[in-house]
Amino acid sequence: MKSIAINISKNIKSIDINKTINTIKEFGLKKHNLSYILFFPVFLIYLEMLTRFFLKKSSGGAFMSYIYILLFSMSAGLLLYALCSLFKSVKLNKIIANTLIISITLIYLTQIILNNTFNSFFNIDFMIKNSSNMFSEYTWITIKVIVRNLGIILLFSVPIVLFNIPYISRKIEKATSSVRIKISAVLTSLILQSVAICIIMSPLSGGVERNGLPSDKGIYSAEYEINMSISRFGMLTSLRLDLKHLMFGRQSHLGGVVDGGNILALPNNEEIQQFNSTMTDTLNSKAKPNNEKPQFIPQNQIDPKYDFAALAKNETDPTLKDMNEYFAEIEPTQTNKYTGMFEDKNLIFLTLEAFTPFMVCEELTPTLHMMMNSGFVFKNYYQPAWGGATSTGEFSALMGLFPDGGQAMQDTIGKDLSFTIGNRLKSRGYTSYAFHSNNHEYYSRDKTHKGLGYAKFLAPGSGLDNLTPAWPPSDLDLFEKTIDYYIDKQPFSVYYMTLSGHSIYTKANNGMAEKNWHKVENLPYSDTIKAYIACNLELEYAMRFLLNTLEEAGILDNTVIVATNDHFPYGLETPIADSDYISELIAGIPNNNFDRKFVNEFEKHRSALFLWSSSINEPIIIEKPSYSLDILPTLLNLFGETFDSRLFTGRDLLSDSPGIAIFPNYNWISEAGSFDSKSGEFTPMPGFEKLADNEYVDTMKKVVRNRIAYGKSILQNDYFGYLNRKME
Repeated sequence: MKSIAINISKNIKSIDINKTINTIKEFGLKKHNLSYILFFPVFLIYLEMLTRFFLKKSSGGAFMSYIYILLFSMSAGLLLYALCSLFKSVKLNKIIANTLIISITLIYLTQIILNNTFNSFFNIDFMIKNSSNMFSEYTWITIKVIVRNLGIILLFSVPIVLFNIPYISRKIEKATSSVRIKISAVLTSLILQSVAICIIMSPLSGGVERNGLPSDKGIYSAEYEINMSISRFGMLTSLRLDLKHLMFGRQSHLGGVVDGGNILALPNNEEIQQFNSTMTDTLNSKAKPNNEKPQFIPQNQIDPKYDFAALAKNETDPTLKDMNEYFAEIEPTQTNKYTGMFEDKNLIFLTLEAFTPFMVCEELTPTLHMMMNSGFVFKNYYQPAWGGATSTGEFSALMGLFPDGGQAMQDTIGKDLSFTIGNRLKSRGYTSYAFHSNNHEYYSRDKTHKGLGYAKFLAPGSGLDNLTPAWPPSDLDLFEKTIDYYIDKQPFSVYYMTLSGHSIYTKANNGMAEKNWHKVENLPYSDTIKAYIACNLELEYAMRFLLNTLEEAGILDNTVIVATNDHFPYGLETPIADSDYISELIAGIPNNNFDRKFVNEFEKHRSALFLWSSSINEPIIIEKPSYSLDILPTLLNLFGETFDSRLFTGRDLLSDSPGIAIFPNYNWISEAGSFDSKSGEFTPMPGFEKLADNEYVDTMKKVVRNRIAYGKSILQNDYFGYLNRKME
């Protein structure tokens, strides 16, 4: 050891310090230049670490994510340096630098505030299309969130202040960068970027799948999703990828059949294999399904029209060929005794703003309680928060497909949507309307909802300007002023997007909470929960009015009402609320008799699917897990529509297909148990403990990944349009 130390000492003494300094000076790397160069990588690393600190979600691979963020931030920082030393004029360079630093900081802050407000980050496309509406319509919410995030804003502003303090400013003014050092900075940036991408694409690290989540390679390419991407690669890289997808399109997911994740695994348990053994079949004469049993049970598929195997054989486009191969291997659902049960009936479809069944009880909300516990009753139904707030909640229920980002509904514009229930019923001659009490251009509903099959979309700004001014508006007022459009024009297909349940949940800042406060002020809950319940009482009154009016018109028995929420009430979480009130709400209103089996991450997304008709005499209980993507195929079957079940991410809940609820973070709930992708833990239901250690979980993880990926591919590639063109 002593000899090694002596040798090191000799080597150090042999170094000519002056010669080294002169070499550095000749290269152009002066001390003040070095400060200027280092500022930008450190600036981006600082913003990324702050984002990571405030990031509520994780998508696995924590250690590697720090490596990616470090490499990508250093790469981008060196490019920023080159850009901010491009001109000989120091003042001009300083203006460019300040502009970029402020702009980048604002981008990070905007995304952080949006994530804290809407529980999701947003794609660039979504921001371009919706930011002005979001900030103008929800000004008070935005201000409240900004105030609650002042500490975060101050921390993110530190680099702007540091860059402009006299010490740094003097360094900038003295900085004179040679062309050689600028080129070196750019080349180093490209090398760092290449190293990061090589790691991502390598099978040893980036190709590794964790807990059923897409690999780093998948998220960086075909399975990109902004929340997971920010968690893995950082904000700036994710927005760069997002911009690339916006400009050049998205690489499609390939290889579902090869992965073997195309058929939903069915646990080896007799109780589950027997479809909904607890289902009550008693119906009165007005709702009896067809008793003439066919010799065979036809499947919900359009064959030979959609002969996916034949299409795959003749297809040259690799994406479409792969999709054809995947759908050819999917097991279609079968028709059943409920097929055509609601044929020719009227349909009223509702998406309920921030509704949750935890506030329903017989005393406060008798109408909602009655509807939730009669008709078809789905005991284990979920509406995940898809990101993109209300719009993606609408998309999931109306489209039966997995939303691909917050702008998913707006991406339907110009696409073939002939498979939606609105378009199917409209083609039968149904009178069709869609109604909403907010600005008609919000989320481009004036364009999207006509494409969904509603001949007229009425909202403030497009023919519905007589609503009583309030924020949020009254659902009762909306129903009262729109029902005459269709009540005497049978058969009709009507869609409502309600709004009374919208946050903020305070008496002072919520018109519906103030209106109904006298009904809740003595309840044993916090004022925030009281305000939330008061808002939803307006929905109770609206539904009561709707049912009474239909009954008075003599058409209640001939009308089907379908309703679910858009998302859980995230306005009860911080920072919109001053504390997290979800747990208080989940504790339950007395006597709501709501059966709950799952807790924690899944519980707040538990919801209710109203699928109700007064013609159903006894409740028809569906126990298997379900979610909003199952609504459309279930309705198509009930209304006797011919459809190909293989094409939907969701499934007909009245078929014998196994039940599953899939969440955007790759969590899932099946009849055998629940899987948490963050921890990688499978929690079996009683009787299925052995499944935690066998191939069932691995198979299910593949199924979930493929259902998400191919569910997104449908709209990305206008696949229904492709199929219909092929069959012309």
